[in-house]
Amino acid sequence: MFELIDGACTAPKEARAEMPCCGVLATAVFAGAPFNEVWKAFELLVQRPGKWRGATYDWQRKRVLEGLGVQYNVLKDVAKLNCTVGTFADWYAKPGTMYCIGVRRHVVTLCDGIVTDQTASCHWSEHRNRRSHVISVWEQTA
Repeated sequence: MFELIDGACTAPKEARAEMPCCGVLATAVFAGAPFNEVWKAFELLVQRPGKWRGATYDWQRKRVLEGLGVQYNVLKDVAKLNCTVGTFADWYAKPGTMYCIGVRRHVVTLCDGIVTDQTASCHWSEHRNRRSHVISVWEQTA
């Protein structure tokens, strides 16, 4: 599923930090599914599969999550909070709940204070996106 790189749970070797595959990795972590399986699901949705390197849109992530049977709620009032990933993790996130958080041109997951993307999986206070402003939050419900 994932391999250990620099102490972080990240994508396989083919999907390193320089690749735009944060949405694929976030979907895989959020769904608890193998990275390669989720990658193949996204490949079926893209218009130019030969040139696609991993970038995703919300509608694609939603369709893949539905295909994997993941139940979640889109928290619609998050924009009113005007908060960062760190603030959301510290003040609003419920323990034991998985979140998929959209920030400007990037997606991370959050569970029990651990933020994960293709560069690292660590406590929110140490993650490089801790000061990124939250744009959208999906909360896993089952």
